[in-house]
Amino acid sequence: MGEPKFGLAFVHQPPEQRQGTYVQLAEDRGFDSAWAVETRLLRDGIVPLASWATRTTDIELGTAMINPYTRTPTLMAQTFATLDEVSNNRTILGIGAANEMLIQEFHGQEFHRPLTRTRETIDVFRALMRGETATYHGETVQVTDVQLDFETPRSEVPVYMGVTGPRMLELAGAIADGVILNAFVSHGYIENAIERIEAGARDADREVPDIGMVPVYSVDPEGTPAKEAVKPLLAEYVCNLPGLETARRKVGDPLLEREDVREGVMEPVRETIESDGVEAAAEHVPDWLVDELAVAGSTPECMAKFQEYFDLGFDFLVPSLVGENYGYAIDSVADHFSLDG
Repeated sequence: MGEPKFGLAFVHQPPEQRQGTYVQLAEDRGFDSAWAVETRLLRDGIVPLASWATRTTDIELGTAMINPYTRTPTLMAQTFATLDEVSNNRTILGIGAANEMLIQEFHGQEFHRPLTRTRETIDVFRALMRGETATYHGETVQVTDVQLDFETPRSEVPVYMGVTGPRMLELAGAIADGVILNAFVSHGYIENAIERIEAGARDADREVPDIGMVPVYSVDPEGTPAKEAVKPLLAEYVCNLPGLETARRKVGDPLLEREDVREGVMEPVRETIESDGVEAAAEHVPDWLVDELAVAGSTPECMAKFQEYFDLGFDFLVPSLVGENYGYAIDSVADHFSLDG
């Protein structure tokens, strides 16, 4: 493995104006990329990239992750060709299928054949970025004689797939330029997921794409406040999103099979979320589970956890910042891993 590579993302805070300031700091300190998170009904994943592009010069800018249902491949091509003009060719299309709740309940679209929809969307997006006139009659995507009305700045925008389930992992290995695993996954899941990605690449007779993940990252000199800041998000993602849990189980996540996790954490968290909300449920999340599933605690604890992830085989990490110590969090990574030389 080469030198450690880091990106930067924000889960839901701070407001976008401050995010741009920290993206500038990350660029100055040697981070390779910055990612605008679009999940559930948080901020849009496109608008921040345009803002960050005007405030930076070198750092790559990606979406984490837009879905193939609420935006068509034609609109994606228009958007990323325009963002390339604004950023001088620094954009990355981060795409993931999302989930039934987001697509059907929140957006009113049918969550139909996500694997096929993702693959066909990427096919058409790439054709349009190459300047081709695209006619594509797939199972979920159909376009006829479509061509952008302006010349794209470059013919290939990197496509990174955000994936969790087994078939999507294999598809990413077969067609993506990069793969990003979800947050709050165990070492056992990571090892199995990387095997799936490698299998997909092998079946497609191609090199394994770059593989990374978005660990939730919260750091504080005292340690404990950083762990507490992560617990509400961990309670929601690990214990109350059955679609993600099912996908992880299909890949193989030994953590989810443990009795102390199922009965000691997940069940009381779910019951408390239903009766009293996420903040109250977070009280049932123990520090040891935070230590297993997030990068949270004192600076030495966090840097050791990042190294653990690289030792598992990741090519890059995109820490997703939680808490209030954003500048300190960025500087801690840059200093420890000598990102800026």
